[in-house]
Amino acid sequence: MKKTIALILIPMLAFIAAQTAAADPFGSAVKKKIIEFSWDNPTPEYLARNLELIETYVPHDGLGIDISKVITLPNGKKTLNNWHNFTKIRFRREWYVKDIEHLKKVHAKARHLKYNFINTSASSFTGEFDLFDDEFWDAVCEKFATFAWVAKQGGCTGIRFDLEDYGNQQVWRYRPSCGHSWAEAWDKARQRGRQWMTAVTKEYPDITVFCFFWLDLMMGYADGLPDLYGRLESCGTGLLVAFINGIYDVLPPNAKIVDGMEAHGYGAYELNSYNRMRAFREQRFPQLLSPENRIRFRKQGSFACATFMDAYLIEKGKFADYRKEKKMTMLELFRRNFTWSVQYSDEYVWTWSESRKWFPCRFPHAWQEKSLAKYPKLPGPYMGMAMPGVEDAISYGRDPWNYTLGRLKEPGSLKNLLKNPDFENTAAAKAVLTAAPGSVMIKKLPCWETWQHKKSKGSFSLAEGQGIGGNALLVKNVSHGCAHQSVKIDPNSAYIVRVSAKLFDRCGASLGVQWRNAQGKWCDHAMNVATSFTEELGNGWKRATLVIRNVPENARYLSVMLNSFAGGPDDSVLFDDVEVFSMFEKEPSEAPHLKDAMEKWREMTVINQQKGK
Repeated sequence: MKKTIALILIPMLAFIAAQTAAADPFGSAVKKKIIEFSWDNPTPEYLARNLELIETYVPHDGLGIDISKVITLPNGKKTLNNWHNFTKIRFRREWYVKDIEHLKKVHAKARHLKYNFINTSASSFTGEFDLFDDEFWDAVCEKFATFAWVAKQGGCTGIRFDLEDYGNQQVWRYRPSCGHSWAEAWDKARQRGRQWMTAVTKEYPDITVFCFFWLDLMMGYADGLPDLYGRLESCGTGLLVAFINGIYDVLPPNAKIVDGMEAHGYGAYELNSYNRMRAFREQRFPQLLSPENRIRFRKQGSFACATFMDAYLIEKGKFADYRKEKKMTMLELFRRNFTWSVQYSDEYVWTWSESRKWFPCRFPHAWQEKSLAKYPKLPGPYMGMAMPGVEDAISYGRDPWNYTLGRLKEPGSLKNLLKNPDFENTAAAKAVLTAAPGSVMIKKLPCWETWQHKKSKGSFSLAEGQGIGGNALLVKNVSHGCAHQSVKIDPNSAYIVRVSAKLFDRCGASLGVQWRNAQGKWCDHAMNVATSFTEELGNGWKRATLVIRNVPENARYLSVMLNSFAGGPDDSVLFDDVEVFSMFEKEPSEAPHLKDAMEKWREMTVINQQKGK
């Protein structure tokens, strides 16, 4: 019998609570946190002053925080101090006292932007880098200790550590002109890693260090061939391997290292890209670590997949070509890939963007502001305008199950794709596909196929008036079999599948999903899924729910499987109210908050707009 979504939401919520409370032998699922790093990352003052507005725009769980200051160099030139993190120039802690006050306010009030990172810049902006200069490294470690202090005192999760070799300066290359042997340089780089990490964790023992690049910069050398150590002498970043080993040498038990693998994530546009990233990290990274550090890598390290938002906005290139080939919209490709990004990441996921902002602000440099005109055919200046629906896509990717519950709260927004889903229609009707080999069509159960193993001697029949409010499907003494129906699907969408059941005696039953290709043949068996009936509906009825967020690329039909596992002649099960919903049947429009928040922003005074960034 058909029931409204609203009437069945309450038992669904009770079911979720019960599932959360139950003991799980696999442990609790890690909550994935989406971090927004980009040119629009705010200062602490700006974030504190505009927190409500920024949280309206940004669907992420945290941001990078810009604490850069304008300083005067000995030559009188003014510049940002974050270009000088790896120099002998000293920074004063009093510069950041106000930043800490603002950050404390932010973390006391934030609704969802709770996992924030202090941005720090790379080691390759100046020519001062010298592994053997104690004064240089004392200044560097003092500065990063200060950044860690700001993060800790301000309530941030940690710091962002950028090791990209800007300008191809190769500061981590061994050069005999340094006056030391390769072995001496290696030992010194490892010592500097220990020195750096000791300074950072003295201020913040349980810090998370978020690295855009890490061992991926050298993993081409981790090919399993002999003399890795000797070959790193010729690597442009060979001494960075020693530095990273030094970091792991002294990594406190509660500190974490996050591998961002920027270049690999930015180029990921199909499933194999994500498979390769995980395989590279798990197989190659440990080869670059000493045996004792491999343990710390596995226990205290994690992978955070990167997404370059601009790649989805471009009109030419591999992303655009792939999208056209697969007949996907910009949003469909992003949503599918971002979902994989979350699945393949351990705890953190991150995005980077340059040609669109996530919230009202001014980029810190004029040349950055010019990037907003890069794609004139797309609306802007905000990401949610250039790609309508991106906020929903991120929310779905982060937590498909709870996103599903949210969609179920919208009466009438989801259409059941099945034919005769409540077994009320006993007249002949045409099924989507011809019956699969070995399946049988029953006259009073139009559109439903039935199948059972040759050793099973059970029956499938219409149970008039025995359903929740009408008819039901009765499966009796079927020891290994099912009733199933196929629906045509969009491989770029995601699906909710549900069914209610009432079991008698010791019958077992489950809800399953299997796949058929364009020719109607069974395919992608490794992606079959099933679940049991655990949600109590009352009067002996229970419900099973599946959220399908990964549609195999070869699949064109989703088959709902109503499975029975009877152990005796009196074992039976009634099935009723079978539902298949597409969560993304329609492309979302521009989010309402973009209009509402823009009006609020326009009401701000010109003076207020010019403060901060």
